[in-house]
Amino acid sequence: MKSTGQATRAAVTPRELRRWHAAVVIAYAASGVAFSSWVARIPALREDLGLTPGGIGLLLLCMTLASFVSVSASGLVVIRLGSRRTIQAGAALLGVGLVLVGAGATLFREPAVCAVGFATIGLGTASWNTASNVEGAAVERALGRFIMPALHGSFSVGTVVGAILGSWAAAASVPLLWHVGSVGVVV
Repeated sequence: MKSTGQATRAAVTPRELRRWHAAVVIAYAASGVAFSSWVARIPALREDLGLTPGGIGLLLLCMTLASFVSVSASGLVVIRLGSRRTIQAGAALLGVGLVLVGAGATLFREPAVCAVGFATIGLGTASWNTASNVEGAAVERALGRFIMPALHGSFSVGTVVGAILGSWAAAASVPLLWHVGSVGVVV
């Protein structure tokens, strides 16, 4: 079924609806894991690149500007591709961005590579989250009950999981590339 965020209760079987709901919960949680994984490793990124707080701020600005562009276009992208494909594309972009940030810090020790990675993360995250909200609202309508708070709660659970993984990786001195790169590949 091509998910466009316009399904109705009559359009899906109860089994399909449960699977659809579970998939949206997983998408929210995975987004949270991906987000907090790189956030937990900002100190390692700063150390690997020898950056000042201002330098870290400039890297994060790359992500913020790309997110702004992505959010501005994501409605049209969802209409064109459907929310399912937009979530998949956003996850792929975010994953590539995480690998680029890890490679930029660990292999190349080059802030410019990390800047491209953060911009890619911004593009992916914003489109993924917009499409997830469209899809979550469609599941909510199909179920006939409010689930958006629980969906956002699954994002929060994902951030806790990602933060725990990030803390463990930092404590174990796992190189940034291996940690965030692995998360990027899994996403």
